[in-house]
Amino acid sequence: MSRIIITLNSKTKIPADEFNKYYMNSLIHNLLRDAGIDYLHASNRFRYFTFSDFFPSGPLMPGDEKKIIISSPDVDMIKMLFEAISKDNFIYLGESRLDVADLKMFNLNKRPNAFITGSPIVISKDNRKNLYFSIRNDDSLSFFLTRLKQNAVKRYIQFTGKTGFTFEDVIFDKLLFNKEVSVRLRKMGREFFVIGSTWRLLKKERLSYRYIDFYRFLMDAGIGEKVSMGFGFLNPVNVHG
Repeated sequence: MSRIIITLNSKTKIPADEFNKYYMNSLIHNLLRDAGIDYLHASNRFRYFTFSDFFPSGPLMPGDEKKIIISSPDVDMIKMLFEAISKDNFIYLGESRLDVADLKMFNLNKRPNAFITGSPIVISKDNRKNLYFSIRNDDSLSFFLTRLKQNAVKRYIQFTGKTGFTFEDVIFDKLLFNKEVSVRLRKMGREFFVIGSTWRLLKKERLSYRYIDFYRFLMDAGIGEKVSMGFGFLNPVNVHG
């Protein structure tokens, strides 16, 4: 289970709109396709990677830097992405070229029971009507946690092949809400908005040893829906008490 952190800069100003999830998703898919591993997802609608929001937010000015983290439970995938980006030392987001100032691959060894979100978590209520879970609309937190768990278990079984895996407990039992956001996406030439939530803390108070691998999967594969579009990215945190 690995991650890549990419540090980007540019000799010209790059508008904030260029740092969007559609362009980043397209970049990753193109790199994976060029590396010859499209077959991993050919028959699977889930994508076993996610990425953080670009940070800091806003435009990229000459002399400044912007970073992004890509994570996946598939170590080979991360290695291939690392090698592909290392080869040229630049990337394109849309039509904007950015130089790779630094590129690092690393592993996380922290106990995976407490997280902060690095991108919004998305849970749909009605895909056909483009309705999403919303704290502002007083939607049920129980619904949010149940859907998170159902989605996580399904993806974990598909990735590992452990068809007998079950998880009956609540997925997180300590939560600290941060804010709700609306994110513009593009699909097949059509633009639409999704609602997501960010959290200062998502914690499983008593993590049984038998579920450590499951939570490591969540840490690297992301949680919620639209993870391969850069939603549901998690960073582990140390929390006492």
